[in-house]
Amino acid sequence: MTELFTIILIAMPITIPFMVIGIIKLSDSKKNNSNYPQNQYYNIYTPPYNYNNPNYQNFNSFNTLGGFGNTPPPRPASDENRITALEYETPLPPKADIPEKPKKAKPDMTVSNILFLIGTVFVVLSGLAFGVASWINTSHTGRVLIIAAAAVVAYALSGVISRFLKLTGTSLSFYVLGSGFISTAMLTAGYYQLMGKWFSFDGKGVFALLAVSSFTAGLLLLIGIRIFKNIALVYASLSTAALGLLFTVLQITDTYAYRSLIFIAIQAVIAGFIFFAEPLKGSKYELPIKRVCIISAFYFGSMALSYVISTISAPTFSSYFIISALIIQFAFYGIHKNIKALICIECVLSLMLPIMIFNSLLNSFSECFCIVAISLITIVIYLIHRFVPGMKNIFTEIVSFFAVIFMTFSCIAMIRSHTFIPYLFIAAIATVITDSYLFHKNNSVKAIAGLFTPVIPLSAIIALSRSNAVSFDYYINSITCMSILAALLIGFSAVLLCTSIGKKISSDTAVYSNLGFAGFILASTPQYKLLSLITAALCLVHFALSNKTRFNLTALLSSYTVIKLVYMMTREFSDTGIASETAMFITVIAYTLLSRIIYPDAVICDKNSKKVIDPFITVAWLPILKLFDDTDISAFLCLIACAIFCTGLVKKNLRPSTVSVLLTFSTVFTVIALIDRPFFIFESKAVTNKITLAIIALSGIAVRFIWRKFEETAKNFSQIIFIFTFVSLLIDAIVFDTASNTIFVMTIMILVLIISIMSRSKTWFITSAASLFTITLFATRDYLMALNWWIYLFLAGVVLIVLASVNEYLKKNNESLKTSVAKKFSGWNW
Repeated sequence: MTELFTIILIAMPITIPFMVIGIIKLSDSKKNNSNYPQNQYYNIYTPPYNYNNPNYQNFNSFNTLGGFGNTPPPRPASDENRITALEYETPLPPKADIPEKPKKAKPDMTVSNILFLIGTVFVVLSGLAFGVASWINTSHTGRVLIIAAAAVVAYALSGVISRFLKLTGTSLSFYVLGSGFISTAMLTAGYYQLMGKWFSFDGKGVFALLAVSSFTAGLLLLIGIRIFKNIALVYASLSTAALGLLFTVLQITDTYAYRSLIFIAIQAVIAGFIFFAEPLKGSKYELPIKRVCIISAFYFGSMALSYVISTISAPTFSSYFIISALIIQFAFYGIHKNIKALICIECVLSLMLPIMIFNSLLNSFSECFCIVAISLITIVIYLIHRFVPGMKNIFTEIVSFFAVIFMTFSCIAMIRSHTFIPYLFIAAIATVITDSYLFHKNNSVKAIAGLFTPVIPLSAIIALSRSNAVSFDYYINSITCMSILAALLIGFSAVLLCTSIGKKISSDTAVYSNLGFAGFILASTPQYKLLSLITAALCLVHFALSNKTRFNLTALLSSYTVIKLVYMMTREFSDTGIASETAMFITVIAYTLLSRIIYPDAVICDKNSKKVIDPFITVAWLPILKLFDDTDISAFLCLIACAIFCTGLVKKNLRPSTVSVLLTFSTVFTVIALIDRPFFIFESKAVTNKITLAIIALSGIAVRFIWRKFEETAKNFSQIIFIFTFVSLLIDAIVFDTASNTIFVMTIMILVLIISIMSRSKTWFITSAASLFTITLFATRDYLMALNWWIYLFLAGVVLIVLASVNEYLKKNNESLKTSVAKKFSGWNW
């Protein structure tokens, strides 16, 4: 009785107020009905007449009854004017005369309605409070009946609200609530084992209970679709049905593998239903059904795929079946329906197959065989997604390509001295695949492919070299591997530069990339006896190909490599440093001569639509660095090499001032080298000093010649050097105070004085005369110091008398001492 009382107490407060409100609103709506005129439109019969007959008149007057005021005249009896058809018109009254149908006014919320609602809230709250308080004391069956009664009440309210209040949304809500109560009642009964222990949450039929509950809810919601025509119920009904199907599968299967096979079968059926059956096409239910089916198929497929992922380290037959079914479906529907997203998913799933196959084969075959096998499978997958129509798109091609690259580097990492041929085979295939993108129409793709074409061969050969696969001798193994790699890269560059296929590709990036890597490889190759000749030969080929490019920048690498080879070979065959220093000095001379012969225009210039750089003179300073040492011969060779290098920088396109500066630096280096020479060193410092002054004097002549296009600059520079030399010669005579040295210096000064008089040079006349007077005084100092003091006084007086007499004489002739001297040297220059 307690359960029954509770049910009544819950149901009555909800049903009675709404029923009363519905009756009130129904009565209000009947009172508000207005009389609407029923006879506004009429069918008017129009007698037949001929409008084109002139014997007939137009009758346009419209009477109040909708007819014509006059009767049309009798029709002529002749057959010619006989009417062939009856014409009827039903004229409509003017639009302004049609009364508008009044809108039905919504009934106002009356005081009674408000009171009923407030009372309902209070009574519902009291009923809920009583139900909660009595729930503990209620039996299991009573609790189920309470929930079932709530479902009945919800359905009743749904019908009442829909029938009397016309509130579709509220009615739908109560219907859904009732359906939920029905499922809850079933689950509650299962929870309390009212339907047996097996069909309960504690029994083995727990998933059956959940499935029945879900199917029941789906069926009720399906009925609601027919009642309310609501799309939301379609989503809810199909979703609960799919949930029930899931619980059914969980109930009938006992293993993960069997369950996953059924999941993939259900997914395949749903996918076929979506793409082929096209349910309710054109109706408003088509989109909801498709959406729910797609989500369900994705959910079932994901659960099946989870089994594949969980067993990927030890795949089973079910794993291969499921992954194959998914791949086939995605590929088929993607091609059939032209959905690229499905092809992308298929590509990712396909790349899981090599991993599974590797784990399966690893138990029976060697690791080498397994890696090579899955690498070949990955390459096949890539080729399918690159060339098969319908399977190719940007995503699948990129993903599969990177998978091939990953497997290639995995093979390279497995290279050992005893097994390397299969791995090199995979690397070769990957290289061909990479090089094939040089034929791509997109220039960006072509440039990226050209940049990475040498990466895989470089990695493979380096791994081969480190594993001592060719020889256990380090030098032989390294030189052989590096030479093979350089030859491959240079050969590929030759194909790109010299063949019709290469010209068709026209990829400068590939050419520079291969020649650049080849140059670095040659530069890093160790030297070992006559094997270095192989490297030298490859450098010559590399240099020739570099000069065929649009910018021969890579020729610097081969030029540098030759310098390195020369230095290493001389160091190996000679223990002394003189041999290597001499070799480097000769290398500087050779590079400078080659630079002048092959690249005479400029260090960098544009020639025949190409940018040409002089690689010889650009790297010719490197051998000079090897000449720096603490010996005299090293210093001399280094300075002469610097002078030669500065001379080599002189090109045709340089400005004359720049050429003069470079040759001046070359002269300075030469002078310093000759002054600090390690040969022609005499015991007499006076003789050595004279040679040094002679070298400086010759440099003045050289500077005068170098700056000949700039007369003033040449004159100033040379005069400074000559005067410095002359003064140094005077100082030399003073320092080395011997009769022979003094006579030699005075002889030179007299010669310079004579030459200055003949050439009328004021500068050298004054300089030589002053120097000659100074050296004469210095040479006769002993005799002059021995004279008595009055003799000097006498000579000073004589000089003053002579100056006074000359000055008086010049004044008589209207001249001065200054003007007289200027007249004597009027034809002279400085």
